[in-house]
Amino acid sequence: MVKSWYLLFWKFKGGPDWIVEQELAEKALKSWRNNMIKEHEQYQDELKDINQMEVMPAPAPAPPPLGPMIREICINSGAAFTRLRCHLTNDVCYNLGVHPVTPVIHICEDETRFSDLLKGIPDYLDQFVQEEYYKPMAASCGVVQENIFEFNEDSNQKYLHSFVDVFRCCSVQVPKYLYLKYLEEGLLDQSHTIGQPHDLKDLEFFFEK
Repeated sequence: MVKSWYLLFWKFKGGPDWIVEQELAEKALKSWRNNMIKEHEQYQDELKDINQMEVMPAPAPAPPPLGPMIREICINSGAAFTRLRCHLTNDVCYNLGVHPVTPVIHICEDETRFSDLLKGIPDYLDQFVQEEYYKPMAASCGVVQENIFEFNEDSNQKYLHSFVDVFRCCSVQVPKYLYLKYLEEGLLDQSHTIGQPHDLKDLEFFFEK
């Protein structure tokens, strides 16, 4: 019976809930980070060995630490990103000032960026346990519906218009503090490569008090 129950849900990767199990979720995220760093170090060692070979082998796919951050979150890597899927992942990245395709290792190896992620996930999800969210959602339940499990277009529209920041949006109004963060990270500079140092000398006037 236990095995059958496991097989029923094995595709749905779960993990500690960021709202009701935040301490465990933080532990999972830190464990995920450590694993990414270790895997990256192993990859670097393998590259050194390959570079010493006389005949170069065919290039292998980039390991997860060099992959995009959005993929790790969407697949709930390490069971560290429970509750987050496509649109929430995009919105989390937007609010943290992280480009969705930022290499994972760029976040994991930087204390400040990882701390922002560790704090940013629960801060973002907190809106979904506030009265401003659940009251309008609850008020829509069962409105002109014989089947309470039927897709509720009223709730859907309220959600899309009030609680989706950037997912599938053509344009958004970016708060000043977030815009300045994008500038600081070089995300608005087409010549900038994510993960490389960004020269701020031409942007000093933006940061003047």
